[in-house]
Amino acid sequence: MAFQYGTYSYGDEVKKRKQALDELAAPEAYTSAHTGEIDSLYGQIKDRQPFQYDVNGDALYQMYKAQYMAGGRQAMADTIGQAASMTGGYGNSYAATAGNQAYQAYLGKLNNMVPQLYSMAYNRYQDEGQRLKDLYTLATNREIQDYTRYRDRVGDYQTDRSYLAGRFDTERTWDYGLWGDEQERAYKNWQLQQQESAAAAGSSGSGSKSGSGSKQQQTPSAYTNAENDKYLRDYASENGLIIQGTDAKGNVIARDNKRGIQYYLTFNAQGEIIRTRK
Repeated sequence: MAFQYGTYSYGDEVKKRKQALDELAAPEAYTSAHTGEIDSLYGQIKDRQPFQYDVNGDALYQMYKAQYMAGGRQAMADTIGQAASMTGGYGNSYAATAGNQAYQAYLGKLNNMVPQLYSMAYNRYQDEGQRLKDLYTLATNREIQDYTRYRDRVGDYQTDRSYLAGRFDTERTWDYGLWGDEQERAYKNWQLQQQESAAAAGSSGSGSKSGSGSKQQQTPSAYTNAENDKYLRDYASENGLIIQGTDAKGNVIARDNKRGIQYYLTFNAQGEIIRTRK
């Protein structure tokens, strides 16, 4: 019966390393919390209309207009009153003209305010544009910070995984080496037992052989399995072969490690050992 090697399985420490590696969770895919805000601000900046100033649509202008018109009417009334008192209370064209001039003077002051109002409106336009740019910069910076933190988590995960994978591989290699040593010891013990059995069988059967008989002079059926095994092992040892066991058909397999070749060892009809390349 050929020696049967065991099947390797992880030891307890290897299992712990494997479990730690399997349980290490990778970060979820990155999802931006600022994409919508960034896109909206970018669209407002990109699609912003050029500056245009409509004086009649300026609420500040309308406020000043109401004030100056009220002041103009008051000035016109005062002027007309003063002119009328000079003529004994009777109205005349001079008073009307003077009153209208006072009114127009106030409207002129209103018109003089227009360049200042234009400049104020333009500054507001510029300030609004800068505000949008500042908000866009703030949102993109927050996006960069979030993504940087995410990449840090990915980097930490990769570092941890590399470390745990290294520990697992080291522990498995060590554990497999110990298992292999145990298998080698078991194989050597099996070899020793086979040799002792063959030697005992050969000693007990030596009296029944004729003095001139030899393995090559008798058929294989004339010998016991133990004797066959002994002859095969002696042959293998003499020819630098290592017997590895038997296949499913019972053929003995030997290997020439120097040449890396495997052979079948069998007996021919004359009881001679022959080898056939596998």
